[in-house]
Amino acid sequence: MRMHSFAIHYSRLFVIADLVAAVAVVVASLALAVVRYGASVTWHSLQGFSLAAYRLVGSLKPVYRESYETHGLSLAAGRIRP
Repeated sequence: MRMHSFAIHYSRLFVIADLVAAVAVVVASLALAVVRYGASVTWHSLQGFSLAAYRLVGSLKPVYRESYETHGLSLAAGRIRP
């Protein structure tokens, strides 16, 4: 009789462990889904930012080119000041 009682308690322990494992898997799955969603949203926002930054740098290139030719290290004729 005592052995039968031990087996019942031992099997209950496995049932409880299975339930805890199932809950842990569900919670981990939800956490990974949240992290995955956050990463995708962040990546898409950075992609838009990089396009805006590329266009901004492209619009400033003539300004930098002119500044380099007039005040920079240009060795073109007439640019060297005595």
